[in-house]
Amino acid sequence: MARLEALHERAMANGVVTRLLSTAETLEFEPHVRAVKVLRVEATGIIDYGGVSRVLARKAAENGASLLLNARVESIRVDRSGVSVAHAGGSVRAGLLINCAGLHADRVATLAGVTPEVRVVPFRGEYYELVPARRDLVRGLIYPVPDPALPFLGLHLTRMIDGTVHGGPNAVLALSREGYDWRTINLRDSIEAISYPGFLRMARSNIGTGVGEVARSFSQRLFARSLARLVPEIGRDDIVRAGASRSARRCPRR
Repeated sequence: MARLEALHERAMANGVVTRLLSTAETLEFEPHVRAVKVLRVEATGIIDYGGVSRVLARKAAENGASLLLNARVESIRVDRSGVSVAHAGGSVRAGLLINCAGLHADRVATLAGVTPEVRVVPFRGEYYELVPARRDLVRGLIYPVPDPALPFLGLHLTRMIDGTVHGGPNAVLALSREGYDWRTINLRDSIEAISYPGFLRMARSNIGTGVGEVARSFSQRLFARSLARLVPEIGRDDIVRAGASRSARRCPRR
C-alpha cells in the first residue's frame, strides 16, 4: 500500500493523471481482478511496435536515408573527421554514429573504442496468452505493484491491439543473446554473462526470485498460479504459450 501511494504521488508530481481506486471502484473497470487498492493510470495504452518501426523506416527512406538490413557491424574506426563503419555488405562513412544496437550495444561500443561502464546480460521474457474463451477476464492492462528491491517488474496482463490477452513475462537468464528458448545456446554469450561481476552481484541478491522464475518457466501450473494473484479465475487450462521476448539487463561491474 505504501509503495502504491508513493507511485501515485510521484505520478502526480510528474503530471501523469492517476487515481487511487477502492476495491469496489476497481471492479467497475476490471470486474475479475483481485485487489485491495488500485492505481489507475488514465493515459495507459499500448502500441504496435512493429507497425511503428515500419512507419519510421518508410519516413526515413522518404527523407533520403538508406536502410541496410542483415548488415552485421564488423569494425568501427573513429577519426577527427568522423566515423567509418565496416559491415557485412560494405562500409558507411558518417559524421556521427548513434549506437542503438540493443542486446549488442556494449559490443558495438567496444568496437568504437569505448569502454562501457556496464555490460548487457540477456534475459528472456516468456509469455502465455489466455485462450479465446477466457479473454473477457481482462479488459485492459493489469500490473502488480513493483518491488524496487527486485530487478524485474513481475507478471502482468495485457490486452493487445488484436484483442488477445498476454500474461507475463517471467524472466530467465538467456543462454544466448539471440536465444528465445532453452535450446538455443551460445557458449561465448553464456560464459560472458555468468562470469561478469555485475551479474554475479545481482544474482546473489535475488537467488530466491531467480529460482522461482526458472521453475515457472517449466511449469504452466505455476505460471497460471502467479497470474491468478491478479485475476483469481485464471487456471492452468486457461493459458497457452505465446512466445518470448528479449530484455537486456545492463549490469554495472560493481
